[in-house]
Amino acid sequence: MKRYILAAFTVIFFTMEAPKKEPTKPVVINITYTESHCTGPKPTEKQQKILDKPKRYPNRKLKVIKGHKHFDAAHSEVVATITTNERGSAKLNLPLGEYSIIDEEKMMIYEHAKANHKDYLIPKDKEVHEWINKPILHFSVTKKKNVVTHNFKKSCYLGENDPSCIVYIGPIVH
Repeated sequence: MKRYILAAFTVIFFTMEAPKKEPTKPVVINITYTESHCTGPKPTEKQQKILDKPKRYPNRKLKVIKGHKHFDAAHSEVVATITTNERGSAKLNLPLGEYSIIDEEKMMIYEHAKANHKDYLIPKDKEVHEWINKPILHFSVTKKKNVVTHNFKKSCYLGENDPSCIVYIGPIVH
């Protein structure tokens, strides 16, 4: 009897397949930024075109999470942390599916505004926390070519994730 049980386990063990690894596809993420006109006379058309032209964003750190949902540190699966190269690009391999990119620098903008409360108006903390937890973009990884692009619009006093829920009320800095 023992021999039959041992033989059965041996057959089962050697015929089991190793778990299959999920196939991945290459993803290229391109990050750029544009600038705002902050002080002085209204820019000329040429100056405005320069401000509005997307520039490569090197060394920008972002996190990729699984799914299309609000970021929740306790429930979101961070699948990668990327840092853009000198051309503002990052490359990684991801399984097919839905993803979002979150920007943890939003929290730094909020903390700066709270620390400098004379210069910033924060009407509702709840709205700020919703903004902080909202991904900056969503994308799908498919069998086709996967290129994701995001442009940050840098504002003068509120950084590059210009929140409508925080208002700069301080002096105009030249």
